[in-house]
Amino acid sequence: MTGNRKKKILIVAYPKQGSINPSLRFANRLLNLGVDVTFSTSLSVLRRFDKNTTCNGLTLAPFSDGHDDGQQPTTTMEQFISDFATNGVPAVDKIIAATAATAQPFDHLVYTTISPWAAKVADANGLESTLLWCQPAIVLGVYYYYFNGYEALISCNSNNPTFPINLPGLPSLTITDLPSFFLSSSPKEHEIGLQIMKDHIDALRISVPTVAFAQWTDQTTIAKMIVDVWKTGVKVKRREGDGVVEGNEIKRCVKIVMEDGEIRRNAEKWRELARKALNSHGGSSSVNLKAFLDGCLK
Repeated sequence: MTGNRKKKILIVAYPKQGSINPSLRFANRLLNLGVDVTFSTSLSVLRRFDKNTTCNGLTLAPFSDGHDDGQQPTTTMEQFISDFATNGVPAVDKIIAATAATAQPFDHLVYTTISPWAAKVADANGLESTLLWCQPAIVLGVYYYYFNGYEALISCNSNNPTFPINLPGLPSLTITDLPSFFLSSSPKEHEIGLQIMKDHIDALRISVPTVAFAQWTDQTTIAKMIVDVWKTGVKVKRREGDGVVEGNEIKRCVKIVMEDGEIRRNAEKWRELARKALNSHGGSSSVNLKAFLDGCLK
């Protein structure tokens, strides 16, 4: 980063734990590199923040998404996502505009999954944006191939749980390993999920960069990685007919994880690799983060 002024990034995070936690860790790493970071999400989330654990130096810019007490059981996923976007667009636009004429305007906007509208707000304000991908890279690969040649294959075989799906460069998968909304029995959930992910893939086509920060819908694919690729755990078996996971099955899986030496060794191996990647002196994650900053904050 050049110049005397500290570079300034606005992070817009979808108000759920799977986006909040990794985006806060990302914010902390940016702060440690000398970047001025503003974190924006729904008021309900920031009300629950522990001030003692919030990143030092982080500027908070909450807005009301219409659910200031959090998502209620009667609120559908469709309504919650829609309200976050409807209220988020003018709120984020106002946050950006408030600094535009000052000595400290935003240099870049970073947004999490389920919030593709934030990229459009950034573009309308002449601001470049980046998608912070809070799921494993394999999930991004699955979404990409679905919208680029594999939609018919997956859709036609969605009722066959053992049907093999072979995507370029990815481990062999079956239908049940795919993100859940691909196979959702709810047409509305299926439609919403696919539209959101299509928006993300379309953004990538027009060269919106992506930062993968490994951590809804991706859990089935992550389970595949845990069992067959990383080999750091086991997957529970559901009871035939109703799909219930019985207590004895959970007990069986916990016992295996706690006692299986290979699983524990693999977990330790991946933990050590993660530590090395995060090392500020040459770790791959640190190197890539600095390259991202050099590229987007020229």
